[in-house]
Amino acid sequence: MKLFDDIGRYDQRPAKYVEPRFDYLNQSATPEAVRAREVLEAWFSRYPPSAQAELKRRFQADENNLQAPLFELFLHELLYQLKCHITIHSKLREHTGDSVDFLVEPPDSSPFYMEVTLVTGESKPTQKARQREGELCDKLNENLGPLDFNLHLEALALPKRSLPVDDLISSVRKHLDILDPDEVESREENFPKWYYRTKDVAIVFRATAKPPEERGKPGCRAVTSRFYGEFIDLSTPIRKKITKKGKHYKGPDLPYIIAINALSRYGVEQSDVMRALFGQEEPVLRPHRSHIPEAYPHGIPAGAFLDRSGFIYTRVSAVLIAHKLHLGNLGKASLRLYHHPHCRKPYTSVLTCLPQAIPQGDRMIFQDGEKAGDILGLPRDWPWSN
Repeated sequence: MKLFDDIGRYDQRPAKYVEPRFDYLNQSATPEAVRAREVLEAWFSRYPPSAQAELKRRFQADENNLQAPLFELFLHELLYQLKCHITIHSKLREHTGDSVDFLVEPPDSSPFYMEVTLVTGESKPTQKARQREGELCDKLNENLGPLDFNLHLEALALPKRSLPVDDLISSVRKHLDILDPDEVESREENFPKWYYRTKDVAIVFRATAKPPEERGKPGCRAVTSRFYGEFIDLSTPIRKKITKKGKHYKGPDLPYIIAINALSRYGVEQSDVMRALFGQEEPVLRPHRSHIPEAYPHGIPAGAFLDRSGFIYTRVSAVLIAHKLHLGNLGKASLRLYHHPHCRKPYTSVLTCLPQAIPQGDRMIFQDGEKAGDILGLPRDWPWSN
């Protein structure tokens, strides 16, 4: 079975903001899409045949803009390159009837379980507003035609409904018509900007000149956006996801890893993860419950690993956090393995080659490791170059 269709491809246009990612990738003839298909197809060929049909269906359904199936395929390939044998949807050995995403059997004979998931932290209203913002950018790109400028759109207020596109296009054209690209290019700052306002929408546009050789050139996406929505606290959804996964399995008989792709337009910080795990950025780790209140002041929220009662969810051995992993940054993917300081079954197997956060004494120590992209043989700027 193959992940992508065997078809002729001639479409050189850039991707739209709002279109099924799999459909675009399946049809595009751009060099970046060709490289992406070649790598994903190779990874898919090494995915267990019995599970390929389900994974392909999830790709075709564009699940979470491909983020969920892509993360699962990425992790499978990473473990494969680390010489592991992976069983998909394996039953737990403790005979509970539950199944786990991966049963991983490394060459060092230290098997472990892995659950694969993702978090975004965005509310549904923000997701819908972002969808409308993408639709707006697509409409502008389709109707403005080739431009001498790059147009940067910033939504300062969340749109409550679809915008009056015709009126907006007229406004943008009126402003661009009076600009001279050579004059704009000569500026070092104070680039042209203007506002578009309605009752519940505020958008600022900024124009920068394209290089002379790119001006008026068709087939490029001139309108880009930077969406300012709600403040996103990733620590809470990460904590909730870990506790949900930690509750699901009563007591795995092997080390248990929860792999989370933390998706946010603004990125995820190390401080977000530490607050999710311990309630604070620099926790003091004490092995005895009687000492916890001293190191856990009032007002500090509970973490997934530690609260005022002591260490919790000790069935979870470690959490593997991917920082905003997507198709365009797999070569420079940032992953870190956060070990539970007081888990029932400590994890010591192949993923310890990655960057880690390790409990030492009463502190978590951060340790460098191999880059996932190096293990996978991907250049840092893949798929934009070979």
